[in-house]
Amino acid sequence: MEVILAKTYGFCMGAKRAIEIAKRARKENDGSVNVLKEIVHNPYVVSSLKKMGIGSVHSLQKVKNGVIIFSAHGVAPDVVEETKNKGLKIVDATCPLVTHIHRLVKGLAKKGYTIILIGDRQHDEIIGISGESPKNIKIISKKEEIYNLTVDSSKVAVITQTTLSVDDSIEIISILKKKFPDIEVYNTICNATQSRQKAVKDLSEKVDLIIVIGSQKSANSKRLAQIARCCSKPSYLINDGKEISKKWFTNVKRVGITAGASTPDEIVEKVIKRVSLL
Repeated sequence: MEVILAKTYGFCMGAKRAIEIAKRARKENDGSVNVLKEIVHNPYVVSSLKKMGIGSVHSLQKVKNGVIIFSAHGVAPDVVEETKNKGLKIVDATCPLVTHIHRLVKGLAKKGYTIILIGDRQHDEIIGISGESPKNIKIISKKEEIYNLTVDSSKVAVITQTTLSVDDSIEIISILKKKFPDIEVYNTICNATQSRQKAVKDLSEKVDLIIVIGSQKSANSKRLAQIARCCSKPSYLINDGKEISKKWFTNVKRVGITAGASTPDEIVEKVIKRVSLL
């Protein structure tokens, strides 16, 4: 089986940075060290950190002492305040671009803007950003939600989740511009997301099937699989090589492989080896 790897794939700067910050926090602190939720959305990364003594907690409720690491996705201000009030030491591993969006939202809110935030309202990044100014923010996840959207301010801005589909954002923003002609657009999809999405489009032209390696929790991984399907290519999102089925490869000569921005290189290498042997 011929395997073609996407030009750009795998770990992004924000993911690498967050993991290194977590490891450094473990070395520099005694006692308990925990990430609030997951440092990045990948089970292998979470498991490897756990082996190093870095735990993962869903909430602060039962945490009594030690270090709390904020993940690459960031947190809302009320979470920061709760962490401080409990006397816990904070280590912030938020992706710098996500931090930039938090500051942007705060600045726009102070100026009285209604902020339309495009993204998955259940995603940790969106939950954190929207917490900066809940009264000023309206979240939309798909274009159909625009038609019933109302705003109270004459000043309107739109901001995007860092891992949003580029094509979806273009379509949604185009519709928003028609409804709100004076809307200010801040396209905050990160470069890593854009380059990986372009790479999977290019890859689809060369292969018969595409495998995306990443967690079902990973927004950017799921979108890579969706983009591949939009390019009329069969696509499968897997955590690792164990999930591969030989049935997928009937009449397939070339397989494209890519990986989400929170997927470790060693997992990618194992999948490539397994597919190559089919």
